[in-house]
Amino acid sequence: MDNEEQTNLITRIKVVGVPLHIVREENFERVVEELVARDALKQVMLVGLWDVLRTIWNRRLREAMERSALVIPLSRALVYGAQFQQKRLPSRYHAFPFVIRFLSALESHGRSIYLLGAPASGTAVAERNIRSTFPGLRIVGRYSGFYPAARELDIVTAINKAAPDFVLLGSGLPGKEGWVRAHASELRGALYLWHAQVFDVLAERASRRPEKVLERVPGIVTGLITHPWRILRGPVYALYPLLLLYHRLRKL
Repeated sequence: MDNEEQTNLITRIKVVGVPLHIVREENFERVVEELVARDALKQVMLVGLWDVLRTIWNRRLREAMERSALVIPLSRALVYGAQFQQKRLPSRYHAFPFVIRFLSALESHGRSIYLLGAPASGTAVAERNIRSTFPGLRIVGRYSGFYPAARELDIVTAINKAAPDFVLLGSGLPGKEGWVRAHASELRGALYLWHAQVFDVLAERASRRPEKVLERVPGIVTGLITHPWRILRGPVYALYPLLLLYHRLRKL
């Protein structure tokens, strides 16, 4: 199949020109350990349909996805898109269970973690919850988010000195998911994952959505309930079937 790349454990496909990675359930822990073992800066991105559509005008986001070690689809629409484009179907994950499973895999191999990006009180709560749930996972440092720009260099230096295997990033970072790439030349090899909602749940600043809700209710709908203004995104979402058709016809 065109635009597909495969290693022993990971398959890379493209949906509307944007890379997604297929990680099968049975390979999950081995994939985590393989990524951690790579001696380079690595980023994991958890993306929904809106993130993919943002790449139309956000060149830096597209570049981040192109360079990421893993781009994991959270949206059912992306799985349908892969099917329409006659690609291998990616496994769809939910953000919080994905990260919890990721932390469990890290713990089983005695790995370490650094926490960055939540408000001070939230960082302390997240650290406490992670320590109690994953006692074998070493927390080698933490730094709160929403910090002055002058602190950036100190934070990068602190991460490099702590030498964590994994860095979990929260909503208080400037640039959000783009923070890692913005500092790629300064950061040493580690695995980075940014997701605001996951960190907020760990910090008890947001409630976790039940699995049944995640499975039965499309993410667009739940997003509208909590953020009604997102209805203004409708015209952009309408582009998705057109993009799918365009990329499907390009194959003919």
